[in-house]
Amino acid sequence: MPYLFLSLFLFLFTACSDGSQKKHVDEKKESQKKIERVVIIKSIDDIHKLFNDLNYTSATWQAGLREIPRITFSSISEKWQKASRTLPVKEKKDIFFRIMAPMILMANEEIIKERKALLKEPLNSAKMLKIARHYRVIDKNATTLKQTQLQELIKRVDIVPVSLALAQAAEESGWGTSRFAVKGNALFGLWDFSGNGMVPAQQRKELGN
Repeated sequence: MPYLFLSLFLFLFTACSDGSQKKHVDEKKESQKKIERVVIIKSIDDIHKLFNDLNYTSATWQAGLREIPRITFSSISEKWQKASRTLPVKEKKDIFFRIMAPMILMANEEIIKERKALLKEPLNSAKMLKIARHYRVIDKNATTLKQTQLQELIKRVDIVPVSLALAQAAEESGWGTSRFAVKGNALFGLWDFSGNGMVPAQQRKELGN
């Protein structure tokens, strides 16, 4: 079993000095420039080679080439859980952050699209109400949205700071090595209240289930 299965989206963006994201290609050419391929990673060396091939390293970043490839992965294997124990701490952190950061950016880009669409919608349109229900500003049976609720919705449909998401993923998943990360692909400490989720290997009644 490989360390990580990575599905690569080689659609490059430039990180701006103000922390925003600037498209490296023209909007109209977006569909032509987007390339998708799947890469199977079998070793730590494969991961470093991948980063080098994509110019996604500390050296290239310091040199001013600050393009971040859109990389996603389908799962974390137990081999990463074991191999990461032998890696220098800095190397383990670098690998984890470089894999996580593109996915956080991709999620934020989807939120930005949703926010732009929301701001263009008429009050109480079907699309606006659907978004409001999704973000739990109104309940599923509500048919109207008050101005105060709209302002709350606009607050909620917003990006998450990359540094905050990276810190939470590292803390909750033990740098991608926890049982929940390996068995359940859970990196952010999500809780499930349906009764169908994973439970701790050792139940601790005083801390819940």
